[in-house]
Amino acid sequence: ESVIDFHNKLKTHQENNKECSIVYGRFLGAIVSETGESWCCDCTTAKNIFEIAFKDMSLYSEIEQNMKTVTIFECNVDRTCFRDKENCQYRNDSMIKLTSVPTLIKFKNGIEIERLDDRKCQELNLISDLFQM
Repeated sequence: ESVIDFHNKLKTHQENNKECSIVYGRFLGAIVSETGESWCCDCTTAKNIFEIAFKDMSLYSEIEQNMKTVTIFECNVDRTCFRDKENCQYRNDSMIKLTSVPTLIKFKNGIEIERLDDRKCQELNLISDLFQM
């Protein structure tokens, strides 16, 4: 998935959810076809913790009522691309400004309001806090 794909999804989501559009961008190391796993071991850990936090989040009735306004876009970042600091589309994009994977960004109405990156994406309490409206 490219940065352009991410922006297009974000724009479409905003157009279809005018009231309060919460979007999470989850940026993880891409899956390596030979191993079937991410090239980024921290991303594998973060993805598992992320899934736990997301399941826990759905237990709260207030959040359940707002689930229709919550969307998660996952971008799988290729290792070769990510290591090329000068030309990496995710690093150079003015909205994403990716400095590490894993990264979880919370957008509200198209504007970044919070970000967790690297090791912070492996802390359940921080991810859970980010999911709170």
